[in-house]
Amino acid sequence: MVLNFWGSWCSPCRDEGPTLAVLAEQYGKQGVAFLGDDVGDTTANALAFTRSIGIRYPSASDPGYALVQKFSQVAPVSDTPTTVVIDRTGHVAGMVIGTVSYGQMTTLLRDAAVVQ
Repeated sequence: MVLNFWGSWCSPCRDEGPTLAVLAEQYGKQGVAFLGDDVGDTTANALAFTRSIGIRYPSASDPGYALVQKFSQVAPVSDTPTTVVIDRTGHVAGMVIGTVSYGQMTTLLRDAAVVQ
């Protein structure tokens, strides 16, 4: 699974959004689930953002950062965006704090053995 902490107000999130949309399409076919956590945002802004970028995977609404706080007990989510790869056993296999690139994600997914 790939978990991305993002917000429509976040410039780096807007930069990485198209990359994550492509990765979700590509790796979703190989069984990798993508999930967003939309932090500090409004529903209207979040929906407008995902539609404009072409993101089709689901996102949880987290306006008060409650999910961020819970997840930070397992792995540090100190900045937005943060992208986490969770392996098949449920463990954090890797993460990128800041804008993630296509190359970084393909390497993380391969290293986590969630794809071949």
